Formats: sequence, structure tokens, C-alpha cells
Amino acid sequence: MAEGIRLFLAGIGLDAGDPNLANTPRRVVRAWIDEFLSGYRMDPAEILDGRFPAPGSGPVIVTNLMFVSVCPHHLLPYSGTAHLAYLPGGDVVGLSQLSRLVDCFARRLVLQETLTQQIADAISQHLSAPGAACVLVSSQACMALRGVRQDQHRCVTSAYVGVFEHDSSLKELLIKSMPAPE
Repeated sequence: MAEGIRLFLAGIGLDAGDPNLANTPRRVVRAWIDEFLSGYRMDPAEILDGRFPAPGSGPVIVTNLMFVSVCPHHLLPYSGTAHLAYLPGGDVVGLSQLSRLVDCFARRLVLQETLTQQIADAISQHLSAPGAACVLVSSQACMALRGVRQDQHRCVTSAYVGVFEHDSSLKELLIKSMPAPE
């Protein structure tokens, strides 16, 4: 990977021997492996393993979980907020586990549409939840920095699994819980 970064720098006409660039390949590799792509080393089942008996029967809703991911089309970041809901199937997890689940999938090369579905599916599967939902609201660097250069855009994707697919009142409860757009 470091050699690829050296070739990239040379390919754009920069001297990899320049003292300002001497450690760039190593720093870039560390950033990609330790941060941007760390989700490949995470297991959703392990993240959602610590469960507690559900004290009630209503949906659990968590909004405004910040995330950053990288689009596989241009290798540019997108960032935003995740809004999650699930109907417990007997157990619940700590709220921080839901945040870690979002990071697990977001810290991979993944389209936002796929990321949204992966999160909802993992909650449903690993918590045996009768229903789960995920709404992601993001800003995509590929839209803001290149091409059409729309830096005020918002991309909203949603995935509904189980009872959330057909129960409009559950969907509505999640949407009403989300903060109003700025």
C-alpha cells in the first residue's frame, strides 16, 4: 500500500524524496488501515453480543449517531448521521453498541445505500428483533468537491426490516424522532 502511495505521488509529479513527503506513504497507510477501513476487522455479532432483558415492549430509537465512510466509486469520504430503531425481540443492547455497529459497517468501502441496509439487517438478525430501521443522512464529498459541486446537498437513504416494512406508525415514530434539517 505504501508503494502505491509513492507511485501515486510520483504519478502527479511530486518528488517522494521531498522531506515534506518522506513519511506521507506511511501516514496514509496508517490512516486507511487504522481508521477508514477498520470496520473490516469488526464483527457485528460480537458488537451486539452483550444484551439485557428488555424492560418494555416499545421501539428503541437512537438518533444523531455521527459516521464517516468512504464511497468505493471515487475513494472519497461521505459523512453524516445515522438514525436507528428496532423493536426488541426480548433483549436490548447498550446504546453505545449501536454506535459501534454503525462504525463497523461505515468504516469500509461501501455505498450509502448498502450501508443503510447492512445496519438494519444486522440489528434485526443479531438481536432477533421483529423489526429494525436505519435512516442515513449524509453529505458526499464526490458531490461537493468534484463534478456538479453541490456542497449543500443531503443524501437520505432508508432501510426497513420486518414489522418496520409494513407498519407506517413505526416508520413515522422514527422520522418524528429525527432532528429537523438545518
